[in-house]
Amino acid sequence: MNNSLHIHLCSSNRDLASERNAVLGWLEDCRVRSPGFSYYGSRSFPALDASLQDIAGSDVVVLIVGHLYGMIAPGLNHAQEEHEYAEAQRLGKTLLVYLREEKAGRIPGSVEKDPQKVPLLADFRARLEKENTVRWFRDPFQLTAKIEEDLVGLLDERKIERKPVGRNTIRGRAKSTTPEKPTSGDAQFPGENQESETRTLPILQKALSTPFSPSMQPRKRRLITVAITLVIILLLAIVGVWRGKWITTTLPSSHAMADSVQSSAMDTSAGSTPDSALSTDSPAEPPYDPLAELLENAKAGDTTALLKVAVMYDSGQTLPHSDTLATQHYRLAASKGMPEAQYRLGMRHLTGDGAKKSRGLAAYWIDKSANAGYAPAQAQLGLMYLKGGQGVIRDESAGFKWLLKAADQGNQEAKAALNDIKSN
Repeated sequence: MNNSLHIHLCSSNRDLASERNAVLGWLEDCRVRSPGFSYYGSRSFPALDASLQDIAGSDVVVLIVGHLYGMIAPGLNHAQEEHEYAEAQRLGKTLLVYLREEKAGRIPGSVEKDPQKVPLLADFRARLEKENTVRWFRDPFQLTAKIEEDLVGLLDERKIERKPVGRNTIRGRAKSTTPEKPTSGDAQFPGENQESETRTLPILQKALSTPFSPSMQPRKRRLITVAITLVIILLLAIVGVWRGKWITTTLPSSHAMADSVQSSAMDTSAGSTPDSALSTDSPAEPPYDPLAELLENAKAGDTTALLKVAVMYDSGQTLPHSDTLATQHYRLAASKGMPEAQYRLGMRHLTGDGAKKSRGLAAYWIDKSANAGYAPAQAQLGLMYLKGGQGVIRDESAGFKWLLKAADQGNQEAKAALNDIKSN
């Protein structure tokens, strides 16, 4: 049996940049974990001839079509994606076709307005529906989930297993050799620096703040959840028993309390009133702890608190330095829509500091942050488009657009980049 699988990814980039980057991130993860798996489609502006050669050497062609028709090269009557589709049909390749839903993603710049291309796009989409079993998607998450579902089935048919990948050494400090989870290999229980005299998150926060892998089998996920719950209950029971013994050993016995009350009554009748008998002061409340409150808010899912805790772990100030815990809190805040957390998480995937190095995931999170208006992310995305090869296809016009957006907000990095371009 052939135990290799080669994928060719075909899509327009201008309207499907986020979807393409998300899929490329999953494909790169699959390539690292699965021997015999490879893919095409991440090169910057591949020529049609090169794309057709890639299709000839591939087993599966993944075609993603949105609401833009794509570029028509000089001398051709149709977009490159349609020529690639026709070549895959001619060679009898396995085709996986994904169409964006009609009412999804219809934002300015992502809907075809060219009068020449509008009918061509309509004909192409109708042809794909007629000749294939298409799958519809609304956003990058749904698209990646459906592609993963289809390709994992093909991997199973060819007996290609996805293997866990061990952690690399980060910033010169040896990390745990525990294998990564299938997709979210950055999560780890807090409290790894137990020997330091610092605060440690409660065991309940450890359990609740540890994300599970989306691709983990439901049965396995349920078993892990049950195991963590049982451990928490056992620990709470142990603490309750310990506190109960402490109370019984520190409080006076009932006989001693009765003797004390009787003695107080006798003293009162004799005209002597002890100060302790008249005292009605309540026990002193513990001092206010802002760090404990911040950690509780982060555990409850507050995005601002999650970002602050992540920065503390990142800098090593107030909380012990931990790349793993910083990435974990950045990811939780980013998933809740915090633009700064999305940018910081994307940069960690770009450099590999505390997170899996992945150009696709880096471009995905930085693009989301830039579209939310975060100036540092706009400047970084502009530089990535100017250079190309960092999870996005080289596009000078897009690069200038994002640099100008960042410069308008006063970002110094964007201003310096624009001045260098102007002087050169």
